[in-house]
Amino acid sequence: MSKAKASTKLLPFDAARYLTDDAAVAEYMTAVLETDDPDLLLLALGDVARARGMAQVAKDAGLGRESLYKALAPGAKPRFDTVLKVARALGVRLSLDDAGRAASFAALRVLPLDELKIDVTFVHGLGKSATDAALVRGMIDIGHALGLEVVAEGVETRNAWSVLAEWGCDYAQGFYVASPRRSDELIEWLGASWPAVA
Repeated sequence: MSKAKASTKLLPFDAARYLTDDAAVAEYMTAVLETDDPDLLLLALGDVARARGMAQVAKDAGLGRESLYKALAPGAKPRFDTVLKVARALGVRLSLDDAGRAASFAALRVLPLDELKIDVTFVHGLGKSATDAALVRGMIDIGHALGLEVVAEGVETRNAWSVLAEWGCDYAQGFYVASPRRSDELIEWLGASWPAVA
């Protein structure tokens, strides 16, 4: 008696099948961006676009569906403005990190940013240095004048929190708000009260 062999056809892996919510998309895109590989970025944008629905993404990006497929095809070399339209249609935001360092302000002139993040070295100077205070306040004003949201990095004291709030800083990140934590711990923390920032 011979045994029948079962044959199974393996399907190619499709990341789009697993990108079912914003958290999965964010984690996927973060991992891809860390590779610094532009071809992988285009592939990932295509995966996310397929997960969200190509027709809707094309519409939101102001592109024809065929143009979207061509822009995200393997080996494609789309223009930066096309990639930016697709990224924005997918909800990707651009942030100028470490504002105030070296040539970071040159980026304000040429990149279509959404957010300016003030470098921790200036925020730590609040309450200690009049120069740092003037620079932080100036960066908040510049960010708002350009229509950007402003984030202060490294907020570790009530004084820094209060000063930034008074000056109209939109967001703060740092140990005063919360220490870094795993996603499951973050969900639990968000369900509890915020004693440090109340």
